[in-house]
Amino acid sequence: MIRGFKLFQPRKIYVLAFVLCLTGCLLPAHAQAAESSQKKEETAFKKGSADYFYNQGNASKNKGDIGNAIKNWTLAIGQNPELAEAYYNRGGAYARQNNFQGALADFDKTIELTKDPKMKALAYYNKGLVFQNQNDLKQALSSYTLAIETDSRYAPAYKNRAVVYLFEKNYDASWKDAHRSEELGLKCNPAFIRQLQQTSGRKK
Repeated sequence: MIRGFKLFQPRKIYVLAFVLCLTGCLLPAHAQAAESSQKKEETAFKKGSADYFYNQGNASKNKGDIGNAIKNWTLAIGQNPELAEAYYNRGGAYARQNNFQGALADFDKTIELTKDPKMKALAYYNKGLVFQNQNDLKQALSSYTLAIETDSRYAPAYKNRAVVYLFEKNYDASWKDAHRSEELGLKCNPAFIRQLQQTSGRKK
């Protein structure tokens, strides 16, 4: 499982109102809840509320229900194929399930659709995490570099690129990125620094 993905939170909250028609008797509470949930989903889908499903996906993910989160983000994309946030969050969920092909496809779609440079940088960064997890250091390095080019103050990209540079024995570049990460407020792992010191023959 890959860790480190950041969830995009709701942009809007839509509250759906429903009118309950009484017919002389009430359904059991659990049946009412199930029926209400089904009606809510049907009403939202008919209204084309991509944001509803997007927010439901976020809520499911926050509860640890990744499968249901993916379902809701997929429904959101079905309603609005240009909802970059839904692709981004679903990509993170796919990565947690080790569905790396699906994750990379969704991060690529995020990069294609979003006009937000910070989200684009996050998508590049998460591609780097996927590639690094697969030991594809060349692609990981490229993705972290693109994240930095998109958002020059995104510290995690410097931190992870420093690790890749260490593996590639590019010690000067590794130190440079480690220092930049710390300048931006993100300290590197002490074990990583010790390894870099030992292999590079430098103290800092």
